Amino acid sequence: MQETTSRYELESTLLQIAGNYSWTWDMSARELFERMPAMNGDAALHPAERIKHLTEDDWAGLIADNEFSKLARLAYSRIPTPVATKGDSTIAYFSPEFGVSGCSPSTPAASACSPVITSKPPATYGCQWLQ
Repeated sequence: MQETTSRYELESTLLQIAGNYSWTWDMSARELFERMPAMNGDAALHPAERIKHLTEDDWAGLIADNEFSKLARLAYSRIPTPVATKGDSTIAYFSPEFGVSGCSPSTPAASACSPVITSKPPATYGCQWLQ
């Protein structure tokens, strides 16, 4: 994205940032999406949904905001690049049980389905479920 920003450039950049879940932990990307107008006041929508529903007036305001454009450039530059090369068959294993805590709202059914924590990757260790 260059110093002057067109709607197409800004929209494309925002969609690329929103399409990579690194925005959830990157502070510049989170600030960027917090500064975007909320659709009907609902800031809880996924950023990609909010981008799709921006009005012409919203776009005009974002394009005119140089600080917003700078923040978009910064967030875009911080999107991690894939480390795998063509032909690699790397699999990412995300372990949601590490994000669950006692203060999280849950149901007994959700607790009953929490996976057992193990140091072995799932490919070498069969899944076990708490009963």
